[in-house]
Amino acid sequence: MKYQLFIEAVAKFVTANLPRDYFVTVYPVRKNNNYIRDAFVVKGGNCSPAIYVLPYYRRYKTGISLSQIQMEITEIFRQVCNRMQGAWNTLFCYDYVKKHLALQLVNYEINKTWLTSVPHRHFFDMAIIYYIAVSYPKNQWGSIIVTKQIQQVWKKTEQELYHQAEKNTPQILPPVVSHLCDVVNYLQDLDQMQTFSLTDSIKNNKNSCKDMYFVSNKANYYGAVYLCYSDIWKTLAEQVHSDLAVTVLSVHELVAVPFQKYGKWEIFQEIAKRTYDTIPKPDERLSPSVYCFSRQTGKFSFIERNKKG
Repeated sequence: MKYQLFIEAVAKFVTANLPRDYFVTVYPVRKNNNYIRDAFVVKGGNCSPAIYVLPYYRRYKTGISLSQIQMEITEIFRQVCNRMQGAWNTLFCYDYVKKHLALQLVNYEINKTWLTSVPHRHFFDMAIIYYIAVSYPKNQWGSIIVTKQIQQVWKKTEQELYHQAEKNTPQILPPVVSHLCDVVNYLQDLDQMQTFSLTDSIKNNKNSCKDMYFVSNKANYYGAVYLCYSDIWKTLAEQVHSDLAVTVLSVHELVAVPFQKYGKWEIFQEIAKRTYDTIPKPDERLSPSVYCFSRQTGKFSFIERNKKG
């Protein structure tokens, strides 16, 4: 079944199995890095969660039945709408939503124009933005980006948003630090390597990652934001008795390597560049740079792409 027919079949089935006031349509949604993706969106009532089409279409193309996908999407919409029905009207009530605020990192240059519409702050070559975390069934997550319009309704400064979201993020999506080899082995056992933005060289040569550490969160959702949390890096640097070179796998994941294991910034710069250039999803690219965490100072320094260290 071709893409457009798949969309029509899913939308028709889900609409028929939702309450009368709801119907499903497909809407282009702006993602990170100005990337547009088709999403199933529920219209009606007071909620409009979005489910991206492409991951489900890819599953269908691998052999998952259309009926199974239709049922899965229907169940997600039912649960989310039921849970959010009363909450949606409180979106503009800061006292209600503040406990759901979290931090996210985006590439600054690529998103420079869009960033004028959202509260944000610089972080090296990136920007920190704010979102309302929405939990879906089966440990899936969605987000509602905090725009300047929402900020004005809340009457909160960017500084206030930052302090609230910085405190919340580790509570909503706790950080996870693992040996990268353990992550690769686990995903291969589950046949879920595509879940993470791991480069082919890491997938195919597990020995190359024996000294690497994987940093994200349990849901692997915007986990790269933990670059902003120095306590994680202080603990890891003390554990390995070394400064750390940190590169970005995607908006969801980071990889840290003890600097003393290699000793040349050019190696890390090449890893960062190759990783950034080969990320399969354009909306998940974050930064091609290398970030050095000093064990002595407890702070990061910034090694830009193409800069010799």
